[in-house]
Amino acid sequence: MARYLRWQTLIAASGIMLFLSVLVSLSQNSTTTLVAQRGGTYVEGVVGQPASLNPLFLENQTDHDIAALVFSGLTRLSVDGRIEPDLARTWEISDDQMTYTFHLRDDVFWHDGNPFSAVDVLYTIRVLQDFTYDGDLALAEVWRTARVEMVDPLTIRVTLPQPYAPFLSFTAFGILPEHLLGGFSVAELPHLPFSRHPIG
Repeated sequence: MARYLRWQTLIAASGIMLFLSVLVSLSQNSTTTLVAQRGGTYVEGVVGQPASLNPLFLENQTDHDIAALVFSGLTRLSVDGRIEPDLARTWEISDDQMTYTFHLRDDVFWHDGNPFSAVDVLYTIRVLQDFTYDGDLALAEVWRTARVEMVDPLTIRVTLPQPYAPFLSFTAFGILPEHLLGGFSVAELPHLPFSRHPIG
């Protein structure tokens, strides 16, 4: 009986070893590469209902979560909290730390097919600077004292009244499409259908 059990154990161990060696061989000889495809549907669960998807008039955390998927800023924060390029591919800071020149990407289009440009950035900053703007007032305070100019269709220059070390962290807000919203007053923006059906 013991001899019979030893043979069974030996056969089982041999089978397991053979199976494992086949798995190791397959894993070394073949790899799987995942390639992203265009289109499709992204599904994410959120708690609560979105109130506004306009990135300058967000009302709750659900709004923030969804708007972050739809809109981009000049910069964005990496997972470790560093400032990295987003719609601005590069930027320069003057020696006196008061002038920031942002060079924008030339390969970005709005969802409706219109090209993104410095006009959109300038328009969005003008919304923040408007004294009727009642969204994120901490963000608005930083921008209201800045002088902003469009150098060319892909370059924006921002001049601060004095050096402000954390300024780049205030450049990650979502940019709005001027061609869709430029004809409305700042007071009208939160109430437009755009806030529920955004073009990012």
